[in-house]
Amino acid sequence: ITARHSAAQMSRQQLAQLGLGVGVILAPQLADFAGLASAGLSVLFLQFSRDNERQADDLGFAYMTNSGYDPRGMVDVFEMLNRVSGHQEGGGIPNWLSTHPDPGDRQERISAAISASGRDFSNAREAKNDYMRRLDGMVYGDNPRDGFFRDALFLHPDLEFQFRFPGDWTTVNQSQAVLGQSPNQDAMLQLTLSDATDAMAGAQSFVAQQGVTSGQVTSSTINGLRVAGAYFSAQSDQTPLRGMVRFVEYGGRVYQLLGFSVEAQWTAYEQAVSQALSSFAQLTDQSALSAQPMRISIVTMDRSMTLRQFNERYPSSVPLEELAMVNQAEAYTAFAEGDMVKRIVGGTNQ
Repeated sequence: ITARHSAAQMSRQQLAQLGLGVGVILAPQLADFAGLASAGLSVLFLQFSRDNERQADDLGFAYMTNSGYDPRGMVDVFEMLNRVSGHQEGGGIPNWLSTHPDPGDRQERISAAISASGRDFSNAREAKNDYMRRLDGMVYGDNPRDGFFRDALFLHPDLEFQFRFPGDWTTVNQSQAVLGQSPNQDAMLQLTLSDATDAMAGAQSFVAQQGVTSGQVTSSTINGLRVAGAYFSAQSDQTPLRGMVRFVEYGGRVYQLLGFSVEAQWTAYEQAVSQALSSFAQLTDQSALSAQPMRISIVTMDRSMTLRQFNERYPSSVPLEELAMVNQAEAYTAFAEGDMVKRIVGGTNQ
C-alpha cells in the first residue's frame, strides 16, 4: 500500500485487456461499471513482481523493527503460506499465489536480513496474547451474510434476494457490486444498489445520460416485482456497445441490473443477458437465508495437550489439517497450560 503497487498496476490496466476494447465509456454509470469490473475481475489476476514483493518485505521489516516488534514472525507467515500452497485441493493455485510470487524465496531473504541486521530480537515485542484476543469472534473465511455463490446462482441472505448469472461466466462479489464476465471477456453483467427513488426514475435517469442512446423505457413486473428498463447503445472511445438495463424495486430498495457487450457480439449475448436480468427474485430458500459464517474462537488451555487432543476436546468446523495451519502448528504440536489456541466454530452449509 505504501509503495502504491496496486495503483501502479491498475494505472496500466486498460479495459481492453478484459476483451471489451473499451477505455473510458462516456456514460457515467457505465464508467463506474468499467472501474468495478477492472478492480473486481482483472485485479484477481494481476501479478506483483518480485521487485514489488522485495520492497513490501523491506518496508514490513523496517516497520516491525522500528516499532520494537520481533520480525522473525514474518518468517513464520511465509512458512504458513507455503503450507497453504501445498494443501490446496486439486493442485490448483491458491488465491493469494495468483497475485503474489512464491513465498519460499521471501522467507529465505527475510531470514538473511534478520541475520545481517546483527540485532538481538530475543526481547522484542510479540504481544501475541493481545493479538489473539483481538481475533476472538472474527469471521473466518467469506461471510455468507454479505452474499455468496452456489455455482452461478448469487444469494444474499441479509437482503433476501437471488440472481442467476450464465453458468460459464466468471463471477465476483464485491461490496459495491456483483459482477459477471463472459468466457470470451466481451460481455459483462453488474448488479448494484441504485439511489433512484423508484424503478422508473432509475431507468429514465440512466437513458438520459450523455453518450447513451436507448429504446423506449418500459415498465413491467418480473417475479412479482416492479421493473423498468430499456435496451441501450453507448459509444466508447474505441468501440460501440449494446446492452440492457433494468431497475427493480424490492425490499424498500431499487436495484440496477446491467448487461452489455461489444456491439458486434450483442446478438450472441442478448438472450443470456435477458435471462439473467429476469432472474432477480425474492430469496426464500431457508438454508440460504440462515447461512452463517465460521468464526475464530480463542481458547486458553487449562492443561497441556497436543493440537489433536485439543481438537477432540474442542471440535472445529474445519479439518484438523486446516486447524493446524491456522495455529501454525502440527497435529502433534503440544500446547502448554495458559497458551491461547485458535478454534474455528459455527458456519452453515452454503
